[in-house]
Amino acid sequence: MTPLTIASIQTIIANNNGTLSTSDLAKMLGKDHTRLCEKLSRNVTLDNLSTVEEAYNSDKNTRTVYLLPEAEAMALAMSYDMNLGMQVYQAFKAYEQALQLITVTGSIEDAVSIAKTVLEIAIDEAIQNNKDGKQISRSISTALRECNHEPSKMIEVLQSISDGMRIVNTNNGREGYWITCERIINKLQQDYRFNTKHKFDTKLFTGYDTVTKYCLKRIASNRETTKNKLVKEVVMLNKKVNAASSIINLYSHRLAS
Repeated sequence: MTPLTIASIQTIIANNNGTLSTSDLAKMLGKDHTRLCEKLSRNVTLDNLSTVEEAYNSDKNTRTVYLLPEAEAMALAMSYDMNLGMQVYQAFKAYEQALQLITVTGSIEDAVSIAKTVLEIAIDEAIQNNKDGKQISRSISTALRECNHEPSKMIEVLQSISDGMRIVNTNNGREGYWITCERIINKLQQDYRFNTKHKFDTKLFTGYDTVTKYCLKRIASNRETTKNKLVKEVVMLNKKVNAASSIINLYSHRLAS
């Protein structure tokens, strides 16, 4: 199964006219549809939800599928998987943003293409949060999850965020930013390893190592830059000390005479 992204969930919502079907959500969660609907019925009045009849089991059977609005879809998803619940929430928000553009573009397809992608929004959010002195890890994670485990794309995203931050409000400055990125990459790699919803792919898993090596390279580079900067500062400070010593010696001789 293709790894889920907010963009792919947004497409499913658009295809369902602004709702998320229980069958699609069951597939995302890797859960049995009947049991998922039983859990839904304990918290929601099913008669209030729109339904469609769906063929399944190679079209041998049919079942009633419920079309979930934003609140119900997010709550049900989050009751199983906190991260997926947040993805569902963000996908609905991205869909709503696209809808707002329909009056200008004339169609949902054009609106989706014009609206900022989740990836672009996450990159902008990380840069702005850094500027405001806020935590940026969550925004970075969101952006990287939209990269479909592609190492080159993840590296490009991390570099784009770095380039957009003139001043880095993290511990240890620019070096601290790349240390944070390395930690996030390691976490995403482990998430992929233990995520039973996706078929494990060794190539995808080891692809994270490529991104980790890039982060380590940037950490080393920034440490070297900091080291060279300190060396220059020490040299300048020694010059100032020597100049001050010369002035003191000069005045000492004048006072002595």
